[in-house]
Amino acid sequence: MVDYSIVNMLSNKLDVKTLRNELIASNIANIDTPGYKGKDIDFKKILSDSFGDIEMKRTDPRHILSDNGFNQGSVQIVEDTNPGRADGNNVNIESEMLKLTENNIQYNIAVHLVSKKLNEIKDAIKEATRG
Repeated sequence: MVDYSIVNMLSNKLDVKTLRNELIASNIANIDTPGYKGKDIDFKKILSDSFGDIEMKRTDPRHILSDNGFNQGSVQIVEDTNPGRADGNNVNIESEMLKLTENNIQYNIAVHLVSKKLNEIKDAIKEATRG
């Protein structure tokens, strides 16, 4: 039997990374908008919601515990509360570009892992149909 939970978890992660990319892009686009407050995802809420519901298994003491996923219902968008410029805008381009780069790296890693897992499933199906 094929375990799709990893694919589902990674799919959720891709959805959240896509949403975060959109928020960061919106922050950058509104850098000159008076009164605009930067937005991001509340990752503390995602983590607390996720780890409260997920039971992780370690079949070997050398295994590293990982973030085993989150449900998309726990995604909450929050406004940056840092004081801004005199016009009320608090978007910092350097900070946003750093977040964007980090988010893109994490997104690409998740895409790679989904692709790898789907190839494993495809290979398992091919092997099963040969025998």
